[in-house]
Amino acid sequence: MKKWNSEIRFRTVCLIVMLLFAAFCIAPFILMISASVTEENVLIREGYQFWPSRVSLAAYEFLWAKRETIGRAYAVSIGITAAGTVVNVMMTSLFAYPLSRKDFKHRNFFAFFIFFTMLFSGGMTSAYIIWTNIYHRAVCGNGLLE
Repeated sequence: MKKWNSEIRFRTVCLIVMLLFAAFCIAPFILMISASVTEENVLIREGYQFWPSRVSLAAYEFLWAKRETIGRAYAVSIGITAAGTVVNVMMTSLFAYPLSRKDFKHRNFFAFFIFFTMLFSGGMTSAYIIWTNIYHRAVCGNGLLE
């Protein structure tokens, strides 16, 4: 009987934790929907609220007026993503097949080349140059900006 009570307590605590976690995950979406139907002046004056004091569909009217531009932007994004995925899969396959062959003479060199660039991508160097030269921000030893 004692084991049964401890199991019920454990399940109750787990349920409460999961409900809190779910509430924290859902709350930003509710706030976003609430802000989207709130008048702009009320948002500026009172800030974001879960229950808007004045409701307006002006944001959705603006989006509906710009639907062609938004649709074109989505089409470009989807097209670039699809083309990039196809090219990436093709290039990875063309590179991976020779690396899988034991009789490929320079296999270790190319495998090291890929491994090294995965560890130290060009993004770190270029990001450092941009942050220091353009934004005039120094990078601390721990990687945080001063």
